[in-house]
Amino acid sequence: GAVPLYLSCSVIIEEGIEVETLRRIARSMAEAAAEANVMIVTGDTKVVHHGQCDKIFINTSGVGV
Repeated sequence: GAVPLYLSCSVIIEEGIEVETLRRIARSMAEAAAEANVMIVTGDTKVVHHGQCDKIFINTSGVGV
Protein backbone atom coordinates (compact mmCIF):
# COMPACT_ATOMS: atom_id res chain seq x y z
CA GLY A 1 0.00 0.00 0.00
CA ALA A 2 0.84 3.66 -0.14
CA VAL A 3 2.84 5.46 2.52
CA PRO A 4 0.95 8.58 3.65
CA LEU A 5 2.86 11.86 3.48
CA TYR A 6 0.38 14.75 3.50
CA LEU A 7 -3.14 15.43 4.74
CA SER A 8 -5.79 17.98 3.98
CA CYS A 9 -8.31 18.77 6.67
CA SER A 10 -11.65 20.51 6.23
CA VAL A 11 -13.71 21.50 9.25
CA ILE A 12 -17.35 22.58 9.55
CA ILE A 13 -18.01 24.18 12.92
CA GLU A 14 -21.34 25.07 14.46
CA GLU A 15 -21.35 28.64 15.80
CA GLY A 16 -21.07 28.78 19.56
CA ILE A 17 -18.65 25.88 19.98
CA GLU A 18 -16.21 26.60 22.79
CA VAL A 19 -12.75 27.83 21.78
CA GLU A 20 -11.12 25.39 24.22
CA THR A 21 -12.84 22.52 22.38
CA LEU A 22 -11.29 23.72 19.11
CA ARG A 23 -7.88 24.05 20.74
CA ARG A 24 -8.11 20.52 22.13
CA ILE A 25 -9.06 19.13 18.69
CA ALA A 26 -6.23 21.03 16.98
CA ARG A 27 -3.67 19.77 19.52
CA SER A 28 -4.92 16.22 19.14
CA MET A 29 -4.72 16.41 15.34
CA ALA A 30 -1.18 17.82 15.49
CA GLU A 31 -0.09 15.05 17.86
CA ALA A 32 -1.66 12.33 15.69
CA ALA A 33 -0.07 13.76 12.54
CA ALA A 34 3.35 13.86 14.20
CA GLU A 35 2.95 10.30 15.46
CA ALA A 36 2.02 9.14 11.94
CA ASN A 37 4.87 11.20 10.42
CA VAL A 38 2.53 13.12 8.10
CA MET A 39 2.01 16.85 7.60
CA ILE A 40 -1.34 18.63 7.49
CA VAL A 41 -0.64 20.92 4.55
CA THR A 42 -3.98 22.44 3.59
CA GLY A 43 -7.52 22.77 4.73
CA ASP A 44 -10.71 24.77 4.87
CA THR A 45 -12.91 26.00 7.70
CA LYS A 46 -16.59 26.93 7.58
CA VAL A 47 -18.79 28.15 10.43
CA VAL A 48 -22.51 27.40 10.18
CA HIS A 49 -25.47 28.65 12.20
CA HIS A 50 -26.39 26.89 15.42
CA GLY A 51 -28.47 23.79 14.67
CA GLN A 52 -27.12 23.26 11.13
CA CYS A 53 -24.63 20.58 12.17
CA ASP A 54 -23.80 18.45 15.19
CA LYS A 55 -21.14 20.78 16.69
CA ILE A 56 -18.26 19.86 14.35
CA PHE A 57 -17.54 17.81 11.24
CA ILE A 58 -13.94 16.98 10.30
CA ASN A 59 -13.02 15.57 6.89
CA THR A 60 -9.48 14.52 5.97
CA SER A 61 -7.85 13.24 2.81
CA GLY A 62 -4.36 11.82 2.48
CA VAL A 63 -1.76 11.78 -0.27
CA GLY A 64 1.13 9.37 -0.34
CA VAL A 65 3.42 7.26 -2.48
